[in-house]
Amino acid sequence: MTELFLLVGTLAVISAVFMLLSDNAVHSALFLVGTMVAIALMFLLLNAPFLALIQITVYAGAIMVLFLFVIMLLGAERTDISALIGSDKRKFRWYIPVAAVAVGILFFVVAVGVYNSGIAGRDIPAADPLARVMHVAQDVGTVDIFAGETQIADDLMFGEASDFVTLPAGESSLLFTTESGEQFTAIVALEGNSAATIVAHGAGAPTLSVVPTDLSTVNEYRSGRTVVFNAYDGVDAIQLIDIGTPADENDDFVLIDSVAAGSFSEPLTLEEEPRVNWLFVDAAETNDILTRLEDYEVLRDESTLVVIAPAPVGDGTTRVAPFVTSVEARPAFGSPRAIGYELFITYMLPMQLLALLLLAAMVGAIVLTRREWDKVRDKVGVRRRVSRPLPQVIAAQVGDHDGVDAPQLPGGEGSTAAGD
Repeated sequence: MTELFLLVGTLAVISAVFMLLSDNAVHSALFLVGTMVAIALMFLLLNAPFLALIQITVYAGAIMVLFLFVIMLLGAERTDISALIGSDKRKFRWYIPVAAVAVGILFFVVAVGVYNSGIAGRDIPAADPLARVMHVAQDVGTVDIFAGETQIADDLMFGEASDFVTLPAGESSLLFTTESGEQFTAIVALEGNSAATIVAHGAGAPTLSVVPTDLSTVNEYRSGRTVVFNAYDGVDAIQLIDIGTPADENDDFVLIDSVAAGSFSEPLTLEEEPRVNWLFVDAAETNDILTRLEDYEVLRDESTLVVIAPAPVGDGTTRVAPFVTSVEARPAFGSPRAIGYELFITYMLPMQLLALLLLAAMVGAIVLTRREWDKVRDKVGVRRRVSRPLPQVIAAQVGDHDGVDAPQLPGGEGSTAAGD
């Protein structure tokens, strides 16, 4: 893969150099097309086929057609301007040393990067983990949650989950403050380069369980990812059954065989479906239905966590209930959704400014090129075309007197040799 990248990169650089050195504008445009195609191949090497097709369609196609149209409009493809006005009259003669300095700086930066990347024993620091808290702890009500100076949640209600925040890798102390002013402290350990949901469950002081949350792209088409966490300790383990159509008892099947109390299941990858009906039963006594999840919608490209926990009811008792929280999975690199997010959310303002800059640059290039072409056309001598021969012009000016022929130029028609 590295050798192929070096080959494609070399082709891109060579095409770019010839684009700059070519005196013919059409040839420069064709070399630029070669550079664009090489960049598209680089996107293919990065497993981004959509970006590669966009690179060829938009830049090597539409943009280059626009460039060629401007070149043909100005007539720059028919004339070597430098040959007409002479190399000693070129403008911007300072661009050669400036370009040489820029190339030297570029090679220096690349060399430093390559050298630093090859240092033995160099460790790349892991990214800080992402974490959120899901509150299913009984008898504590609404809580505020802090991890050091970082506030994770404000007035988090029972059954809800906070947004993801960045926490330091390793052990972190979480402070829970209830609406009555009571405080609880718990320790949680997080790993770098990961995302997790911290489930606060149990009665009294919350017990924290870390459930890994996969935010990567769901590889299967039109599918979502679901994880079940068992926060109910009334049974040893629970079982998940998809009952299919309620009217048909023969289409039931087991999705998850057993999830022990305080543990989580392996991720389920399910096709997008607007309505599913699930039963959570005692794994030892499958006829003992603990709770139901009816008309649940499996969302495409979503990572969903279903927590089974006891929930308080109005008479002071509890019942087992499912609590669902979902987060959108990250789109694949180079996919249309990922590009749309970056362009129209992260880089919306820079994209608009860049569009205005390109428009101004193109208008300025047309004006400057047209002005230079007019100067060149004025400098080129054009032989004057005469509509009538010179003898006829003289005869018309002198005139014909009494039948006498008008004088003729030596060598002209009607002249005689000396001595005749």
